[in-house]
Amino acid sequence: LLGLVAAAGIAVVFGAERLASRGLGGLKEIAVAVVAPLLLWTAWARPLLFPYGLYLILAPLDVLMQLSRQDGTVARLLGLVSAVALIFYAVRTKSLRVPPRAIVWLALFCGWIVLSTLWSIGTNPGKEATTMLEISGLYVAVACFPTRRRDLVPLLATLVVSGLVAALIGIYEFRFAGAMQQQTISDYHRITVSLGQSQLDPNMYADSLLVPFAIALAWFARAKRMLPTVAALGVMAILVSAIALAGSRDATIGLAIETLVLTSMLGVWKRVAIPVGALIGGTLAIFPNVFLRALADNGGGYGRTSIWHVALAAFLQHPFVGAGSGSFAAVYDRWYLRVFEPYDVGWNMASHDIVIHYGVELGAIGLLLVFGWGISQWLLARSLPRTGLYGDLRAICVASLAALAFAAFFIDLFDVKFVWLLFGLIAQTRAAALGERAC
Repeated sequence: LLGLVAAAGIAVVFGAERLASRGLGGLKEIAVAVVAPLLLWTAWARPLLFPYGLYLILAPLDVLMQLSRQDGTVARLLGLVSAVALIFYAVRTKSLRVPPRAIVWLALFCGWIVLSTLWSIGTNPGKEATTMLEISGLYVAVACFPTRRRDLVPLLATLVVSGLVAALIGIYEFRFAGAMQQQTISDYHRITVSLGQSQLDPNMYADSLLVPFAIALAWFARAKRMLPTVAALGVMAILVSAIALAGSRDATIGLAIETLVLTSMLGVWKRVAIPVGALIGGTLAIFPNVFLRALADNGGGYGRTSIWHVALAAFLQHPFVGAGSGSFAAVYDRWYLRVFEPYDVGWNMASHDIVIHYGVELGAIGLLLVFGWGISQWLLARSLPRTGLYGDLRAICVASLAALAFAAFFIDLFDVKFVWLLFGLIAQTRAAALGERAC
């Protein structure tokens, strides 16, 4: 308290001097001088609020906030800072948690993807491996952090805020910019969220809203009063509207899977089915972008099956060890003219499928490790306590895993930051439950 009073006094003196010498132009420096000590104190005492909380909010918009080619994005920098802050707090307070046994699968996968850079034919084989190591490092820091029960509700609220921010930005872009830029019927009225030269993939954008929707749905199911019920419905309406405007079929089906699994696990199917079903159905009727794109599809998933034809031929060349990390585009280009494609999608394409991606790059060994990790997360989520707040979190995590697992077969999501927020939430819930048992 004395330190805060002293800092406030220094800030007042500094602010008066800045205003006297630079006028209103010194307000920015004053704001930094006032806010910086507060952020440093929060990072010291409550690192889950800052910087990790800010990372949660910015992770879905990661692609839009490029610092430079060398430094990556703002979310990447925040992730590294968050990992350091979380580990430092746990060591300082002597409260490190033992990570789940599933960490073995992650360690083996990281080791294999790093090893595969030795024979990769990609132009930048280290980029994908580095990204995976950074994401895994943050996951380890989150899993070892002494999360308590009181931390879980703010974490869930932050994830909902993250989804709302992304959804509102997307709806704004659609309303004032994106709708007038569409040129083809297949992309008619589809959300395009961009900043400068950076642009979010509409499918990944829609998939990033699935976890916030699951939290809002559980909130609606447990609400006892009118105001929380209406607020939860409003949040769900915004999220479903953004998913509908994105025109993502995998996210829309994932939304249905998530709703079915979550309401069944919470035992509220009869009470929640009608209002939530009406909300989703009504929103899709108002914004029928998913149906418009489905009607315009040529039957090949806008070229997905053509990509998979080429990828299968490439996989058979190195079925056990793959072509190396970060090599999918290069391998695809090598085989592009050798395989018949019913729908010509062009050169330098992404995999659009988690199995295709890691099958081509890391072979059968890499696929085994990826699926081993995924199954371990499913089992870990299923093993969470079934009552109270933990029971609700168990349902949220299992339902979100089911929805994102389905979506991953149509767009590769394994190394995307918002998916690892869900893995981190599972580990944090486990740590909080173990901490209560120890007490």
